[in-house]
Parts: sequence; C-alpha cells; structure tokens
Amino acid sequence: MAPPLRFLRARTFLFALCAVALSGCVLSDQIENSIVWQDARATNERFGSARAPQLDATSTHVIRNHKGGRIIVVEAQRRQLLNWGGLVRIEGFCNSACVILTTLPNACLAPKARIGFHSASINFGPVGNAQLARYLRNGVLQRFLEVWQFVPNDDLHRITAERYVALDPETRLCTV
Repeated sequence: MAPPLRFLRARTFLFALCAVALSGCVLSDQIENSIVWQDARATNERFGSARAPQLDATSTHVIRNHKGGRIIVVEAQRRQLLNWGGLVRIEGFCNSACVILTTLPNACLAPKARIGFHSASINFGPVGNAQLARYLRNGVLQRFLEVWQFVPNDDLHRITAERYVALDPETRLCTV
C-alpha cells in the first residue's frame, strides 16, 4: 500500500530542509513535488542583500535598504561579514532576515535606520523564527519572542535604530 500523499509531501519538505542545511543551496520553489534549486547569488539579487565585501578591513561596508529574504542566505552573508572584520554600517531599512546582521560585533546602525520584524514564512522546529532568535539579544530577543514573531509575514513591525539600541545596548549606533 502506498503511503498517503500528505506523508510524501512532509517527507519531501523534510528532505529539502536537510539538503538546504547541508549543501548551502537555497530552496527557491517547490512545484508539484519537484524541487527547483538556485544559486544563493541569484537569491541575493532577487531580494537585495549585503553582498560579500571585496574590501580591506579598514573600509566600511554599507548595507542599505535590505529587504531580508531567505534566512540561510543572510546567515551566509553574516559569516562573510564577520570573517571580513571591517565596519558594517546598516542604513535605511533592515527588514526580516536582515535583523540577524544587526548583532554583528563589527556592525553599527545609522541613527535614522529602521528595523522591521515579522514571522518567518517557514516555521518548523529549528527553522524560521527559532533560527532568527538565535542571533537576537537582550530586550530585542524578548520582544521578538513575546510579540514580533507573531506579526504576519506579509506585514512588518518597525522600530527605529534608537529604540533597537535601547532594547539591546550591545548594539551600537554609528557615529557619523
């Protein structure tokens, strides 16, 4: 007897999550149980991003109006920016998955920046909101767990950089 269709879809979904975690690829679409993969670079171009800087450590890398996108892609960007070590300045808006860049030790928020939070589009075990929460700290983490993770993923709760720093004093405001 064949397993129920519901079981097959769940199994395909779990396989896709495991493959994403192990391969570094990004799951872009699922069409009638076939999985379409795309390079992380194409996802970056589609969603806007902090691309890996080709700068020396004395330069400043500016992230401006980052829409977020796939958490796994922004996690890779975070690792690149952390390894690079130069100053990362976040300006304009930083929405959705971008919030994991705000806690980089080499990052600062421009005084007029706005940070936007909402629920991840996929929440399954350690994937989604739990994945984002691993990077947040102090009052920002508390507010995310209590309120912001429940904001529908087609909406945003925005706060100013000053409010963000008040909730997480370990985050710095940029001086200039």
